[in-house]
Amino acid sequence: MKNDKQSPVRVLPAHPAGRPMSFFKKREAEVLKQSLDAVARIDRLDEVVRDKDEQIVSLNRMLCDTIAERDAALREAEALQQLHRVNAQLRNENTQLMAQLQSCEALIEQLNLRIRAFEVEREPAPSVGSESNGPRSLYAPSVGARSARYSGSLAGSLSGGASGLRLAPSERARMHDVATRAMLLK
Repeated sequence: MKNDKQSPVRVLPAHPAGRPMSFFKKREAEVLKQSLDAVARIDRLDEVVRDKDEQIVSLNRMLCDTIAERDAALREAEALQQLHRVNAQLRNENTQLMAQLQSCEALIEQLNLRIRAFEVEREPAPSVGSESNGPRSLYAPSVGARSARYSGSLAGSLSGGASGLRLAPSERARMHDVATRAMLLK
């Protein structure tokens, strides 16, 4: 008989667990591919995280700017309210001062009227020979004469001298108060 010799079959070495090495190489390739995919996904997530970080930084900057603008607007509004309050207070004080000024002007006018009346009473009656000079207005003297008369009559009346008007002490005190106010207004 002819001995038929068959070619030997190559058998891969078996894993200690009983699996062939090809299985483990394939499994290793799959695990490596999964690892590479995971690394790629991690890189993409890192890019996304960096983008988000940049957006967060930008939003924080915008928020800080907005807060600064709001604080500036609040300070400006507070300053404007303070200005309005000061303006209202000044208007009130101005109104009070105007009322006081009008009162002082009225007192001065009354004082001038009383001084004119006293001057008329003090002036002697015109003599017959002086009528040729023409009538003289007793109520409209010149500015200089009026101021001189005012000063003389007022000083005399306040001091109570012989040349002044005969006034009661209370009347002199009141006229002194009015004259003091008139001097303060100058």
